[in-house]
Amino acid sequence: MRRAFTIVELVIVIAVIAILAAVLIPTFTSLIQKANQSNDTTNVKNMNTFLAAAEATDGKAETMYDAVQVIKEGGYDLSKLTPTGEGYDIVWDQEYNRLALVNDGQVIFSDSKISSEKWKLWIVTDEQIETEYSVYLSDKFTGSEYTATAGVDVGDNEGVNVTIDTDATMTDLRVRTNGGTMTVDAPNATVSHYEKADTANITAVAGNSYHEYGTVDFANIQKGNFVVEAQGTAGTVTIPATATGAVSVNNKGTINLLNTVDATVSVSITNSGTLSTAVVGEGQQIEGTPAENTYDEIVKLTADTHEITAGGYYDGTGVTITAVDDTVRALYVKTNEPVIINGVTLKGKWALELGDSANKLTLGDYHVVLINCTIQATERAVELRYSNTEDNKGSTIEIYNCNIENTQITDYDTNTSSRTYGVLLNNIDDTTVTIDRAQFLGFGYALLTDNDGTSENSTFKITNTVFKGRAVFDLIASYNNVVYLENSLIRGINIFTGPSEEFADIVVESGDNNVFHIKDNVFESYRSPVTPNNNQFAFDIRTVGTTINFYGSNTMTGYFMYANDATDFPADSSGFCYLVDIQPDTVINGWFTEAKAICTQGSNEIVLDWNKMPSVEAKDYFYYYAVDGSFKQYHLISYFSEAAASWFMNGEAITLQGDGIVIENSITLAALHKGETFLMNFNGYSIEQKNGAQLIIPEGVVIKTDSTTSVKQLFAAASGCELVETAGANDCFEYTAVAQA
Repeated sequence: MRRAFTIVELVIVIAVIAILAAVLIPTFTSLIQKANQSNDTTNVKNMNTFLAAAEATDGKAETMYDAVQVIKEGGYDLSKLTPTGEGYDIVWDQEYNRLALVNDGQVIFSDSKISSEKWKLWIVTDEQIETEYSVYLSDKFTGSEYTATAGVDVGDNEGVNVTIDTDATMTDLRVRTNGGTMTVDAPNATVSHYEKADTANITAVAGNSYHEYGTVDFANIQKGNFVVEAQGTAGTVTIPATATGAVSVNNKGTINLLNTVDATVSVSITNSGTLSTAVVGEGQQIEGTPAENTYDEIVKLTADTHEITAGGYYDGTGVTITAVDDTVRALYVKTNEPVIINGVTLKGKWALELGDSANKLTLGDYHVVLINCTIQATERAVELRYSNTEDNKGSTIEIYNCNIENTQITDYDTNTSSRTYGVLLNNIDDTTVTIDRAQFLGFGYALLTDNDGTSENSTFKITNTVFKGRAVFDLIASYNNVVYLENSLIRGINIFTGPSEEFADIVVESGDNNVFHIKDNVFESYRSPVTPNNNQFAFDIRTVGTTINFYGSNTMTGYFMYANDATDFPADSSGFCYLVDIQPDTVINGWFTEAKAICTQGSNEIVLDWNKMPSVEAKDYFYYYAVDGSFKQYHLISYFSEAAASWFMNGEAITLQGDGIVIENSITLAALHKGETFLMNFNGYSIEQKNGAQLIIPEGVVIKTDSTTSVKQLFAAASGCELVETAGANDCFEYTAVAQA
């Protein structure tokens, strides 16, 4: 018979367990902490390697966002900047451009010196916190505003309103926003802003100032020194009557409109950049380069103003001018003296005309600047309609930060109308049209040169602009014109359902010898329903001697196919992009993401030569093919990441174009599932494996290759499976993950 524990024995056992726990738990805790610290240290070392390599070629990261992009390109996501050890922080040092592991302010590991000022050190957060560090907002941040006493970088978040409120002395406080309003009350700090802000309210900054390195649409300066750096742009800069202290403005970049006329404090202005328009108060002088247009008074527009007959600066802030009826415009400009119009809203079937075509009034040249305006029309928003004479030369039309809207349309992403115009230009010669930070929404033609006479030797400069409608350009009877399109979004929309309704984002219908410079744009297409002869495509070049130069990265997605024999292409929205209707003598320079040019006249086909891309080495990229074998996408990569692994999808393929692609960490091909296949064309090249990294094949997935020599070392089977190598068609090797018995 077994004897039970006595109370005394049980107490002794419990005491022994407690003693062991007291001894071992701290030991286990210490081991876990050391393991976490070791893991975090390894991550910091690896990420610093990427930062150092990028710095050697591109210089130091200016913002934490720049540093994060380098880290991501190295295969690390943002989670690696959150330490696993409790009480630890991984900080990015803006001065030395390196990461460090710290615990309660004490440096645990660093590759370099670490700044002693906490505001130069950045941490990642997903919520509002109180900290002396500068902060980077993760993708998990869900707020609409953030208040800090040091620097802020909103990361990939858009429209977050940022407030900097600090009395501390900071010599290099950095703020990066992506839209929204920024408020800065930092009387002892020097603040640098990057990227984009809708509005900047500068309550106070130190004597050596606020520095704009990005773009701000509206800046209101109450006190301090406001500097637009060489790469910076400010739309409207205002020193209001409520300014509380001396203000200086130093422009090295671009300011569209500087308004200091109401300021009662001391104002100094220095300009060595581009200052389009300045409205300055009595006794105020501009040192350095004069403004292109300078005024010392403001003419106030009213709801009853329908004509401008003299040059000047016209302010319509808060004013709406509506056309009396559908036979007249809301506003006419009837002078060839320089006219600047700010802040007004114009409404009508036809909103704004330079001249008066109904009464045959044309003055030959106009010089009009529109700033911060909203123009709402149902047919024509802005028009310059010359008679067919020899006198129609030398106009300048500038549009900055304006919304130009077709008010017939309610959903600009999916709808448009046909014979409607954002800017309509007739019979123009030697004219310059400049558009920056504008929106053209819902028009059949955002910008059209019509066939009432010819349009020759003119220049169109368009940057940072959003177009949503049937076409961005339609050039008719146009000769020897130059078009610059940069950093813009073009969403081509074709909703029409006639027997053949092909249309394009950019069209040249007639004329010749036109030149396009296309740089860093995003082209989208909306078409519903998609049918072979009712499409929206990219380019329709019907004239001879056209030159298209592509620079940087032009991304095109959606359905852009159009050709005589439409059965050659799948009729779906799977992301194919074609340059179509291209004349055989069209010159295409540079390179295009996801593009092919089809000549519909004759049998000529222009295929862009991937091997001649000027900025890409052959070792760094591969092609990606759709299920039916058609070209789908081009990818520039130097290493395989989890994102790259997602491109391995059932029935599709990639083809390597050179040696040099690296796999540094083993990656599961998670987009493939049991019973599915993928073709990997090595094309005679290889993938470099580091640290034994492999591509892991899920159970039941087959990877087919074009290699007649074993590449088994590149692959591994998922857990619970074994890798089987077999010889398939043409003695090319195949690899399968088979469940273990």
